[in-house]
Amino acid sequence: MDEQLNLIPYPRKVSLLGGSLHLADEIDVVAVAPARAAADYLGKLLERGAGLRPRYVFPESPGLDIGRAVPGETGDIARISFAPFSAGTEPELQGGGEAYRLTVDSGEISVEASGPEGYFWATQTIRQLLPSSIEIGGAKSDGCSLPRLEILDWPEFSWRGLHLDVSRHFFPVAFIKGLIDVLCLYKINLFHWHLTDDQGWRIEIKRYPELVETGSWRRGSDGVRQGGYYSQDEIRDVVAYASQRQVTIIPEIEMPGHARAAIAAFPWLSCTKDPIEVWNHGGISKDLFCAGREETFEFIQNVLDEIVDLFPSDTIHIGGDECPKERWKSCPECQARIRQEDLGDEAGLQGYFVRRVQAYLARLGRKIVGWDEIVEGDLAPGATVMSWRGLEGGISAAAAGHRAVMSPTSHCYFDYRQSANPGELGPTHFHPPVTTLRKVYSFDPIPDGLDEGLKGYIVGSQGNVWTEDIDTPERAGYMIFPRLCALAEVLWSPAQARNWEAFKVRLASSIRRLDVLSVTYCMVVESLDEEGK
Repeated sequence: MDEQLNLIPYPRKVSLLGGSLHLADEIDVVAVAPARAAADYLGKLLERGAGLRPRYVFPESPGLDIGRAVPGETGDIARISFAPFSAGTEPELQGGGEAYRLTVDSGEISVEASGPEGYFWATQTIRQLLPSSIEIGGAKSDGCSLPRLEILDWPEFSWRGLHLDVSRHFFPVAFIKGLIDVLCLYKINLFHWHLTDDQGWRIEIKRYPELVETGSWRRGSDGVRQGGYYSQDEIRDVVAYASQRQVTIIPEIEMPGHARAAIAAFPWLSCTKDPIEVWNHGGISKDLFCAGREETFEFIQNVLDEIVDLFPSDTIHIGGDECPKERWKSCPECQARIRQEDLGDEAGLQGYFVRRVQAYLARLGRKIVGWDEIVEGDLAPGATVMSWRGLEGGISAAAAGHRAVMSPTSHCYFDYRQSANPGELGPTHFHPPVTTLRKVYSFDPIPDGLDEGLKGYIVGSQGNVWTEDIDTPERAGYMIFPRLCALAEVLWSPAQARNWEAFKVRLASSIRRLDVLSVTYCMVVESLDEEGK
């Protein structure tokens, strides 16, 4: 096996120059304006983790010559510089704002990029090259060395995500922030926050306080009341925290199905208008938003007004999956809507519902993303389809000119078991298939035989974590890692460069960092040795 760096995901181009350089105790951090957030992140990491003393220099002009480092007495690294790409950067560079060049040589760490994302991803490469003890303040300056090298890097896909369902079980802000810290380490740039469902409404909406007063609590299987929600101040704090780490948060507000928690708070949102409780078990509830009443759409629009104020992402997830239509079939108002709008049937009514919400969000300057059921309606341009029932929904979306996120259950559902070991704890309400680490690593978001003209519509993938049977942060970490490490490399590194044997070696180093970060993970024999199929 060729010499390689302990990095996940592995960079696109690596040139090892031989030898290594230590970080000096006092170090200049010089950064142009677009790189200041990245420079601040790295400087604080070095100060907190190794006791170094960074001195920040922020040139007034992006074009200012920041010069070369002045090596320390022993040739140590005395400067870290962040600057735009130099003239003559490789013409094949594809990564746009996420691309970066990292050079360690001549007493300097030099980072070049064209946008804040690229500067920040370079700091995460540096973070992985430093000893893992730097994460908790245990590194010593004389032990902080970096190999002399040059890296030119950019991602294969722009959508590199993780989905977490906090509706079935609530997870505290501290866990969400800690998870984001690890997402950025692996250059995962999207956190899909599943905030509402049948089993819980987890986000404060000022106009409708009953949503959290009633909708965020349910009786557990033991009869004990359980739940929780995020205040708007907490949401803003987490969004800002993620933004500083180049992680965009995409909120999901489920509709028209998976809406029982909202209906428990406001029975008039349903077709029957009967009082119901927040669901305390899994499965699919028949209760959904009534699509025949204008009051339903007024409620949804008022909720979305507050959602877009909290989340700056240009995309809002509206769910759209697993929508049973029995209630609509027996609802006079829904049937009247079908006739008035000439929708044909209840499937046409769901398409109408999605298009209407899409149009409203467009007026707010946002686009929609939904599970692959939404492709069955007549979507307006600009929608993104998240294909979970295999790849077919994504292929259909691409053929219709929509962006597609390939996230099939077979490779991307991280609540599925990780091994065939009967001793491994797994979900209890159903018996899912096994999705090993190697199977995740074998995934290719671009389907075999896809027409060349459609490949550009496949924007990436994400891991999905549903929490019917995941009720603690420790269990969530166990299910997410190290499978997310494998998916991160699938989405960043070019397919032809991926190598399972090399990945296993690098993963061992990364696992040590997860230990230091107190991240729980699964490390079963089958995860490393079983063939991905």
